[in-house]
Amino acid sequence: MSDSKNIVLVHGIFDTERIFKNVSNLMTAHGYKTFSINLRPNYGIAGIEDLAFQLKIFAESKIPRGEQFSLIGFSMGGIVSRHYLQNLGGTNNVNKFIAVSSPHYGTVLSYLLPLKGSLQMRPGSTYLRNLNSNVDSLLPVRPVSFWTKYDQMIIPQKSAIMSVGDSVQMPIFPHRRMVTSKLASHALVECIRKNEF
Repeated sequence: MSDSKNIVLVHGIFDTERIFKNVSNLMTAHGYKTFSINLRPNYGIAGIEDLAFQLKIFAESKIPRGEQFSLIGFSMGGIVSRHYLQNLGGTNNVNKFIAVSSPHYGTVLSYLLPLKGSLQMRPGSTYLRNLNSNVDSLLPVRPVSFWTKYDQMIIPQKSAIMSVGDSVQMPIFPHRRMVTSKLASHALVECIRKNEF
């Protein structure tokens, strides 16, 4: 049985679907069908739970019933994706999950914004503790953490490594280029391709 060619892309805080233009074009060239969500609001005022519900509705509207898809979440989008997978039944629909520069254990920069979504991404937050207490539920979707030691948004940088699955360290700076650069785009495509079976 081979994996689906469907890929859902989830952006981070202050971003939109446009950040995935390069990687989406490359994936399309390799025969994949990509769907990029626009989370609203995108600046931290909404809780992760609300954004994850948007992702659930979006995926159900774009992916035909019975088909699975790969899920790629960038920055906050990786946490939104995890909530969908771990709390909204997403593991039944996803066959591969890649989190790119996501604050799985928080980032100190979240202290700059006193908004609900930012509060949830603070190191040691109750939200992240609860999410990480159930991280083994991600194993069926073969999770991969993409991270860089040069990340200026995810601090400490190793917070971007989940405690389950594989990790891929990229020699990339700054944060946004983890999904916009050619190097990152090719690495993400290769990660999806090598995990087909």
